[in-house]
Amino acid sequence: MKKKFDYIVYIGRFQPFHNAHAEIVEEAQQLADRVILLIGSHNQPRTIENPWTTNERHEMIYQTLGWDSTGLTDYVADRRYNDQHWVKSVQNTVASLIEKDLNKRPRNDPLNQGYPERTKKPKIAIIGHKHDETSEYLEMFPQWEFIEVGSIDGVHATDIRAAYFDPQCPRGRRFWTPTCDGTLVDEANEFIKDHVPSVIFKHLISWRASNEYAYLDDQYQFIKNYDGSKYDPSYNTTDAVVIQSGHVLLVQRRAQPGKGLWALPGGFINRHERVIPAMLRELREETKLKVPEPVLKGSIKDSNVFDDPYRSLRGRTFTHAYLIELKDGVPPQEETK
Repeated sequence: MKKKFDYIVYIGRFQPFHNAHAEIVEEAQQLADRVILLIGSHNQPRTIENPWTTNERHEMIYQTLGWDSTGLTDYVADRRYNDQHWVKSVQNTVASLIEKDLNKRPRNDPLNQGYPERTKKPKIAIIGHKHDETSEYLEMFPQWEFIEVGSIDGVHATDIRAAYFDPQCPRGRRFWTPTCDGTLVDEANEFIKDHVPSVIFKHLISWRASNEYAYLDDQYQFIKNYDGSKYDPSYNTTDAVVIQSGHVLLVQRRAQPGKGLWALPGGFINRHERVIPAMLRELREETKLKVPEPVLKGSIKDSNVFDDPYRSLRGRTFTHAYLIELKDGVPPQEETK
């Protein structure tokens, strides 16, 4: 029976590869002839966020899945400050894997029709779960159909790493407790065992005796006990300076400080948010400006940081301002305050 897709792309850090990952792979295998698994955060230094190297994750995945020719695996490096570069890297990697796969297929395969030009384009999809802002990459490939998978058991790799590095006081959602008690060690191990494939569980337990684990455990304890109270608190905000036909877009403050005054649309940057997305979010929330996001991004002409220590009554506040110049036209008359 012919499957709906020729290839499904699944991207993840897999730190570590757990049962929910395996279930997503299984669902992808039911929908496509080939599953392309891209291991992210390639060539990163070991940290408590990225404990295992690309090769170690690759080995754990293969030991779990036992893939044959229906599974294709490669890696992709992070490009934290250049999404377009990262997207292009993913597209090129996928294209290369598909090319290698097609070359292994017989010439009479439907996807090799018209070889070597191959007139038939493979049908590609991308699969994943949009659980927070770290999943925004799933929307960066409009040429591939997106397959949404729900939260399978509510457990993420973050929870597993928390229980793994701090078994006496796990930080995972199911195990957080205000008191640290050694009796939780076995409970934490059971939690890990319940949510990772058996071959990976064995690897994780034995890996605790390695020098690499000792290094990361030291790092974990430093972060856990880190005291930043000796530094004065500071805040990060962002503002949008939107200009069209000589007009500047302003909002009227609804609350103190400065209630009733006119100001640039902007606000605080969320903890896990980048600056430009925060600026665009605040701009939409405060003005309801009906300009597509790609147009706004493409209209950014300049940016600057304003850091006068006394610029805000709230305390030390840095604001990252972006100049957006829209094409000439009649500026919208908004009543939003």
